[in-house]
Amino acid sequence: MIDDLVGGLWLIIIIFIGYLEFIQLFHMLFIQLCFLFLPVPKCKAAVLRGALF
Repeated sequence: MIDDLVGGLWLIIIIFIGYLEFIQLFHMLFIQLCFLFLPVPKCKAAVLRGALF
């Protein structure tokens, strides 16, 4: 029973870390894409907002 609980926790931790890595990668790609379209005001705001987080 305790082994199942620990196994479940590890699975949740691994998924969570993978999710964070994916968000970080996606965020970097998004900022790079925005630099290509920097003249667009929405993207400028998104890049500035992204730099804060």
